Formats: sequence, C-alpha cells, structure tokens
Amino acid sequence: MTTEQRLTARLATRPSEDNFVERKPQSVKGHELRQTLVAFSNSLPETETAVLFIGVDDKTGALLGVDDPEKVQRRVGEAGEECYPAIRPGKSVLDLDGKRVVAVEISYSKDKPHFAGPAYIRSGSRSVKASDSLYRDLLTSHCSPAGELLKCKGKYVTVRTVNKRLGNHYPEWAPGVDREGMATVVSVDPFNVTFNFTQFCDEQCTEPLSRIELDWDARNNRRLVIVRGVPPVQ
Repeated sequence: MTTEQRLTARLATRPSEDNFVERKPQSVKGHELRQTLVAFSNSLPETETAVLFIGVDDKTGALLGVDDPEKVQRRVGEAGEECYPAIRPGKSVLDLDGKRVVAVEISYSKDKPHFAGPAYIRSGSRSVKASDSLYRDLLTSHCSPAGELLKCKGKYVTVRTVNKRLGNHYPEWAPGVDREGMATVVSVDPFNVTFNFTQFCDEQCTEPLSRIELDWDARNNRRLVIVRGVPPVQ
C-alpha cells in the first residue's frame, strides 16, 4: 500500500476527528497549525502517528480541497519550525474526487515537550531565542535533584561511591569498591547525570539520578554527589 493509499484509507475510515486525526480548511491560520502540531507531538505514544488533513471541513468531513498544495506545505513547514523545539512532520498531497488535500503526518517525538513558540532568555540588553541545549537545561532545572546538579554543570564536584562501581550498571551492587574523587558535571537531564572524572576514572561516566544523593563537601567547599549501588533482592 502506498503512502497516498494509506492516508486516503485513514481519512475514509475516520468519519470524525479523534485523538489522532484532525481536519482543517485551507484557510487555517499559522497559530492553529502550530497548536495542532504541538498537541499531537506532545500526546502521541510511540506506536501511533497522527494526521492533520488540510482541505477537509472539520465539522462535516466534506472535501474542500486546496488551491495551492505547495504553498500549504510550505506554511506547515514554517509553522513546524516556529514550534519549540521544531517539529518536522511528513507532508503528502492526496488527489480525492478531483480535489487536492494536504495530509500532514506527525510521529512520536523524543524531543517533547514542544511549545507553540520559542523560549527566550536575556543576552545583555536583548531578548534572544534560547538554543535547544539551553531550552533543555531550562526544563531540567525544574527537576530535583537534576535542578541542583544542573547548577553544577561545568563545575567541580566531589563524587563518592557506596557499593557502586561507576559507569558499570552490572552488577549494581559492588561492595568494597567505594571511592571518592573530583569530577566535573558534563550534562544533566531528568533521568541521568554525566560526569567527567579527573582522578580515579579519567573518563566520562553516566549514572541514573535514582542512584544519586546530594550533600556538601565542606572540606573542599563544593557539592558532594553520592552514588549508591542497589543491594540484591534477598
């Protein structure tokens, strides 16, 4: 089955809009496109795709068609680039009963959450669009202890292991290998933290935040990160 056949069948078998199908006339506004792209991208499970059909009446499902499919596809692409992070859906033109309909396919996004506009930060006297990496840092800053570790990004911390061999997820319980040393925090996300060790590892290691406890190293006046192993189930 070709892409056009698959999308045509999907439109025919969905008599009304639902969680995975939406319909709009060609007069759809840019903010409506961004809203739809963001809503689908933030809601889709990994196993599903959603479709926005442009050139179809949203209430009756009647085929209206579009006058210039290429122009409509450009508008969709522009709307996706204006989302934050950008959304780049697939676009196809369907010929249905002598009328052309633009089908916009949205897939599961690993970059969600998306927003219908960019995040801004101050740079000197200007408000500028945040980079993708800074945007992710802004989101992570709301997660604890990720938010606290993010404050240490690029700085030295003391890392202490308790029954844990750094960077080795198997076995997780490793008695007798407790160590303490200095590292820099390379990156943090809501699930993991990556360290660059300057002492006993001399390499980067990533550890899950679920294994992390935070304290303070008073002797060296810096954050103490404790990484604990998990004892085996008895």
